[in-house]
Amino acid sequence: MTMQNEYPQHTLTLASTTLAYQDVGQSPTCLLLVHGSLCDFRFWRWQLPDLSAAVRVIAPSLPGYPPVSPILSDAGARFSIDQHATDLFA
Repeated sequence: MTMQNEYPQHTLTLASTTLAYQDVGQSPTCLLLVHGSLCDFRFWRWQLPDLSAAVRVIAPSLPGYPPVSPILSDAGARFSIDQHATDLFA
């Protein structure tokens, strides 16, 4: 079985933060995997091999989660569902 760390990690710099993510698979159909509040994109490491055989899989770490540094105190920085959705849409 392929381990998640065998897949390259990418980063995307947005206006308010930097997201780390993995992008695996070649299909035109894309599946976005979003982790919960107690983990990061590594949560999906065991699902990536099987899912990416059928579809393209993008697994980001939301802002404030490893492996990129958490956002430090910033007057405009807020962690909310709306902000997460905006970041993922980008």
